[in-house]
Amino acid sequence: MPTSHWNRGTAIGLSSLGIFLSVGLLIAGSYQMGWSVGSNDSKSESVRSHIEGGTDDRIARCSGEAELLQECISNALSEDRMDQRAEANLNAQRQMAKWSFWVVAIAGLSFIVTSIGTIFLASQVWLTRKAVKDAGESTKAIVKANEIAEAAQRAWVGIEVNPIIFQTLDNAFRVELDVLFQNFGKSPATNVSIRLKLLWTKGENQDLARKWWEEIEPPDVEGRALILPGDTLKFPFWSYQARNFVPYAEGNARRYVVPLFVVSVLYQSSVTGDKWFRTDRAFSIARPRPDSRADVTFDEGVEYDLRGEDMFMEQVTFTNLGD
Repeated sequence: MPTSHWNRGTAIGLSSLGIFLSVGLLIAGSYQMGWSVGSNDSKSESVRSHIEGGTDDRIARCSGEAELLQECISNALSEDRMDQRAEANLNAQRQMAKWSFWVVAIAGLSFIVTSIGTIFLASQVWLTRKAVKDAGESTKAIVKANEIAEAAQRAWVGIEVNPIIFQTLDNAFRVELDVLFQNFGKSPATNVSIRLKLLWTKGENQDLARKWWEEIEPPDVEGRALILPGDTLKFPFWSYQARNFVPYAEGNARRYVVPLFVVSVLYQSSVTGDKWFRTDRAFSIARPRPDSRADVTFDEGVEYDLRGEDMFMEQVTFTNLGD
């Protein structure tokens, strides 16, 4: 039998013994009271016989006139009754002393046994809680170790964007980009699903990007794209946007728009089963300026004809993005 089971059994046994002794105390008390009543009845007969004999002797010693004789007999009877009460009280005190002793003895023993059982039970509860806590910590450590091992072996897909063309053409913005998805992990990225969009903003990049990302969920149907470890998947992107329908911002006596390219890739890994992973990134189309600062704005009414070497993609930093 395991030690914990034995300890629980011992604690329960000791507590039960304490209850048993308490019940035994009540039974013994009832028995003692009954025995005391019977004993007192027996002693009452003995005292009665003694009184009757003593009364006869006292009465025999009485003599004299009738009035004196009557008084003598009355005194004799009164003395006998006093003797009877004294003897009865003495017997009752003796019985009460015996009963009190056993009450204290059994109650003390019951308290000791019950206390020991309670201590055993409390210690067992403490040991059980400690065992549960240790098991929980061990489980967390195992889960953490599995996560570390999974991260070391699964696929990791990164995103890179190269600008190709940004120009105005027939009152429209023409944008062409090359989007590269590279697997930096040790396992193939499977069921790769790509989501991307060019947002025309007034500069409120974070709110628009987050709203778009929140609507993206893993596809219901498995995709066919596969990226092996170390390989790169190239995805061309192009867009035409009418210049009259973009939301221009106003400031410093000019109207301008801020293009924001958002992209997400959702995928699974061959070593993680049905678990989905995702990488979210956002980029601004930027132009270098003489002061080395990037210009991510494009003015209304200005004609643009930018090629790859004339611009670059500046990654916009967000918090709480996938991977």
